[in-house]
Amino acid sequence: ADRGAGVHRTPHDCGGGACVTTPANPVTPMQIAWLAGLLEGEGCFTGPRGHGACIQLASTDRDVIEKAAGLMGLPIHGPYANDKGFSRNTAKPLYAISSNGAVSAGWMMTIYPFLCSRRQAKIRSVLSAWRQHLPRPQIISRTWNGWNGRRQRGHTS
Repeated sequence: ADRGAGVHRTPHDCGGGACVTTPANPVTPMQIAWLAGLLEGEGCFTGPRGHGACIQLASTDRDVIEKAAGLMGLPIHGPYANDKGFSRNTAKPLYAISSNGAVSAGWMMTIYPFLCSRRQAKIRSVLSAWRQHLPRPQIISRTWNGWNGRRQRGHTS
């Protein structure tokens, strides 16, 4: 695959096995624990505009981002210029992944037991806001349009 700019989603090798998650290749508890540790230290859990759940991760280590992206089923964004290094001439490019909404909420709930109390509190806060802004199901009244369970005059059905 091209390693240039843009969005990439490619299978890759993660220490002896593909990290791309499929029904035939489900995520293991060990991989969930690894992802939780990575996101605890390097990730960001937020409720962005629109009150959705959001997970973001950025790193100069492409292999780490590839493994996380494969486990989570996300595309890789980048490389981006990284002008935050000590020397702009030696700063490595930055790669990132992000997810929003139900996908993020699902991952937050999945990794929650592996996280420390401060991150768990943040996730509870994000998920609470996310749940409050979910669309509510529409309930249609049985008396809508005059129907009340009995045939109306003039109707034979």
